[in-house]
Amino acid sequence: MNGKYNNFYQQESLLDSNGMYKVPAASLTGAIQCINYDPLTDEYLVIFDVYNRNDASAIADTNLAISFYNGDPTNGAALIGIYYSNKKIYRGDSLKNLEFRFSAKNIKDVFMVVNTVRNNSGNFNDGDFIQKECDYTDNIFRTIDLPKIDTIHAAICKGNQFVFQDSIYTESGKYIQKLKNTKGCDSIYFRIFITATDSVFVNQKIATCDAFVWNGKNISQSGVYQFDTLNRFGCDSITTLDLTIHKSTQSNTKQTACNRYTWNGTEYTQSGIYQYKTTNAVACDSIAILDLQIHFSDTVVQKISTCNPYSWNGRTLTQSGIYQFDTINQFNCDSVIILNLQITALIQSRENQSACDQYFWNGKVYTNSGTYDYLTKNALGCDSMITLDLKINRSDSVFTAQTSCAAIDWNGKNYTQSGRYFQETKNIKGCDSITTLDLTIIPPKENFINKDICDSITILGRKIDRAGRYDFRLADVNGCDSVLHYDIAIRSNPSNMKLSACDSLRWNGNGKVYTNSTLITEKFNNQYGCDSSITLDLHIAKSKEIFLEASACKEYFWPETQKILTQSGDYLHLLQTAEQCDSAIHLKLTIHPEYYDTDTIISNKKYTWPVNQITYDSSGNYFIKFISKDQCDSIHYLHLTIIKENNIFYPNVIHPNSQIKQNTAFTIFDNGAIKSIERLRIYDRWGELIWQRENFPSNDVNNGWDGTFRDKAVNPAVFVWVADLLLTDGRKITEKGDVTVVE
Repeated sequence: MNGKYNNFYQQESLLDSNGMYKVPAASLTGAIQCINYDPLTDEYLVIFDVYNRNDASAIADTNLAISFYNGDPTNGAALIGIYYSNKKIYRGDSLKNLEFRFSAKNIKDVFMVVNTVRNNSGNFNDGDFIQKECDYTDNIFRTIDLPKIDTIHAAICKGNQFVFQDSIYTESGKYIQKLKNTKGCDSIYFRIFITATDSVFVNQKIATCDAFVWNGKNISQSGVYQFDTLNRFGCDSITTLDLTIHKSTQSNTKQTACNRYTWNGTEYTQSGIYQYKTTNAVACDSIAILDLQIHFSDTVVQKISTCNPYSWNGRTLTQSGIYQFDTINQFNCDSVIILNLQITALIQSRENQSACDQYFWNGKVYTNSGTYDYLTKNALGCDSMITLDLKINRSDSVFTAQTSCAAIDWNGKNYTQSGRYFQETKNIKGCDSITTLDLTIIPPKENFINKDICDSITILGRKIDRAGRYDFRLADVNGCDSVLHYDIAIRSNPSNMKLSACDSLRWNGNGKVYTNSTLITEKFNNQYGCDSSITLDLHIAKSKEIFLEASACKEYFWPETQKILTQSGDYLHLLQTAEQCDSAIHLKLTIHPEYYDTDTIISNKKYTWPVNQITYDSSGNYFIKFISKDQCDSIHYLHLTIIKENNIFYPNVIHPNSQIKQNTAFTIFDNGAIKSIERLRIYDRWGELIWQRENFPSNDVNNGWDGTFRDKAVNPAVFVWVADLLLTDGRKITEKGDVTVVE
């Protein structure tokens, strides 16, 4: 039977009637022995064999193609590459340990196809196999025995170690461990990345707009900043921020336009101030402000009447009509003037008028009805004939006398005083009609009486027990009203008052001192001889005094004052209660100190610190924390300098005013191990870069830091230094430490 990849027609055509091959043909197969991985070049190496079977009837020629696919080529897998043989393969012979290298990602299994140069996927047919064969059933070989690749990242502090597969790593670097299977092929690759450091240096380069918050600090200026802390492995961590602050921008534009203005895609028809927000070239906010003044086109309509030809905008007009003139106004906007012109030789008009008694017209007084003409000239100098149709009507007059005791209503108006009054109205002809009233008012008599009483009084049979004004009306001899006004005052009314005080109050009402809230009533005779009383509602609020005791380590935050106290002692804080009374808080404070000890050691070999019995083999700053008898944090520091074989030295104290030149500045010293100091940086305790220099030789204090910042001597303190060194053996190392500036 023909297999999946047999070419039945090829075989049938090669056989004669006796079952012998008419044309000699090879019969090829292959096998993948190993697939190894080279982590240095990130390449796979296929080691494979190609065989020509014993029953083949021909030799396989050179330049035989062996194709490799990433997966099954009949299911769409991609071609990896093609290997071409350089030797012939005789019957029963083979090519052993052939090698094919390739780079690829996401390799799951590899298919090898012998005797094809196809570079794409799909089902194979007889046209895909180059050299003639008797049988294609075994031309494809598959393997899933691929090496696995794992990556391990480990970070250790200098002096510690990382153990993996019985290997111990103490230095930074990239390491490879390889495991093989029972066939001796690569099975698993471990890529191990070790970072050993006593400090982690992180450089951040950030560009932002206006301000940047970094480690709780708001920064608004570009610059280089440093922050010291401990990383998650307990090693020193120094983060350097190279910060660039870009500023937001604002632009102002003033524009004038007629009727409308288009700005940034928006049409504006009203004057005003408008904003457009976008971003500038550095991606910060950019605000464009438009101060816009919109002027409008004008349309002016003129109405002119004249008796002569009219000159208008350079034209002489002799006919009535509507004319238009296009121009621009004072704002340089379009303006249209429309003239409605009326030309008349004689202007005639007629008036109908009526008047009472007389009418004044054109300088003459007319007292009789009639028709009158007046010839004149109008304001335009044209003849004007005015005809007046006049009707004269006559006015009326009426006289009335009246007497009254009080006010009188006359013609809708109330009158309370004697006198002569006139009422002007119109008669049926619309002329003035005057009615005269001669009025005599007999006014009522009034008496006002003020009366002080203690409780009540009876007046003209009426009992009064409340303060106020009371009126009593009588008739006089003329039959007119007479009024008595009594103003009654009650003088025995009690009074109430409320008072508040802190701790105590002496009341002027009785001269007594009260220390508690109470309700007091005092009775007495007033100046009018009436019984009287005063009631006091008294509230006594108490002052408060609180005594506190506290202890703390190094400093104490007193919440009541929002202050930090650093000294033991008695403290007083004065307040007021909600009722505005004095209040005092007394604090008895004990501050326990924190202890800081420092050991500075220089050694040419490993150093065992007696404080914790740990042995250190590299320079660095180490510390151990402990608790004092007062339960306060205490720290013991070790500043360790181990002089290694490269014989690099650096001082930990400089004295800028020293008479000894070598002590006046900080630099790096050596005995020939340093080729150049590529960069030396000095930071203050807040992490701010205050000095740096690049590419200068060692052992020369003239090139070192002289203890100044911006040309001024710094105050005595401890500063951090970091040096990038190029050694004579080609290595690059970074050293760091601290240096103390003394006076």
